[in-house]
Amino acid sequence: MMVTSPLTIGLMSGTSLDGLDLVCVEFVRTGQRLSHRVLAAETWHYDDRLQAQLRDAHLLSGLDLAHLDVTLGKTFGTVTRDFCERHQLNPAYIGSHGHTIFHQPEQGLTLQIGSPFHLAVACNRPVIAQFRNMDVALGGQGAPLVPIADEMLYSDHDACLNLGGIANISWTQQHTEAFDICVCNMALNALAQRKGKNYDAGGQWAASGRVDSTLLDQLLSHPFYTQRGPKSLGKEFYERHVEPLVQSAASHTSIEDLLCTLTEYIARCIGKALSQRLLTSCLITGGGALNTFLIQRIRENSPCPIAIGNIEDIQFKEAIAFALLAHLRMEGRTNVLHAVTGARFDHSAGIIFTPPQG
Repeated sequence: MMVTSPLTIGLMSGTSLDGLDLVCVEFVRTGQRLSHRVLAAETWHYDDRLQAQLRDAHLLSGLDLAHLDVTLGKTFGTVTRDFCERHQLNPAYIGSHGHTIFHQPEQGLTLQIGSPFHLAVACNRPVIAQFRNMDVALGGQGAPLVPIADEMLYSDHDACLNLGGIANISWTQQHTEAFDICVCNMALNALAQRKGKNYDAGGQWAASGRVDSTLLDQLLSHPFYTQRGPKSLGKEFYERHVEPLVQSAASHTSIEDLLCTLTEYIARCIGKALSQRLLTSCLITGGGALNTFLIQRIRENSPCPIAIGNIEDIQFKEAIAFALLAHLRMEGRTNVLHAVTGARFDHSAGIIFTPPQG
């Protein structure tokens, strides 16, 4: 028997600061198998001013951060409403990840802004948001959350690797396990921006450079890479442990060589993670899947066959995942796995923000 879900909007704003990903999804359950159909998807790119505000948001006062939370919520609402009108969509609800400012689960802290109240009012739809907070309160990492989608929608592959601002992996064999591997586009894009571009298209600059072996050894020496999961990373890790090493090397190393070195660092961290299991297929999604040089280096360092997702999954898989988390939350079903995050038990995460009917 086939059961079709109400239309769901998924919103994702990632650490790479590309913009807001929007997707409208219909989920279809046939027996025990769940599939999905994307009705519309697009990225609303941040302008320079908003991108700069989000990049430096962790430095704001409490009052200024509260103002940015409201501004971003209103912006998300306007963009989502326009998206629905343009594509003639009538979604039942919206799942919003928000934009992460702080992620320090060891302190019991994770903060995503983009006021769900203002988003719900602007769209006149229930909004499910704040997916990470309960997991952190339960002793978990609050991340990664995408593995539930890997298990339910992409289980044809043994592993799913997402190359976003941070690289993370899910194993879908037997029972799902996942963890963050290393920083990824967050570091690469920061270097590309020094050359006046938002990213290194295809990894062309990185491919023209040479590896700085000293910097590479320094990057790979952090104990995080030898820890077992569950474990997660935030912007804080990049600023404390990666950026200072890159800045130190920048005085005597070209941008191309820095990009080449960081690409090799990412590929080796991923290769080490993939070597933990005997895999027949690893699916790669996220913006990094379009970085030809990075994919080449991952293949060279990987012990298993690599499959690149279709363009829809590459660009919008995380937004699809948060649409799924919202759908599961509205059904009262588990959407966060304790085996992935380290929380005390599986749970159905997310607060439902229902707009008042005036």
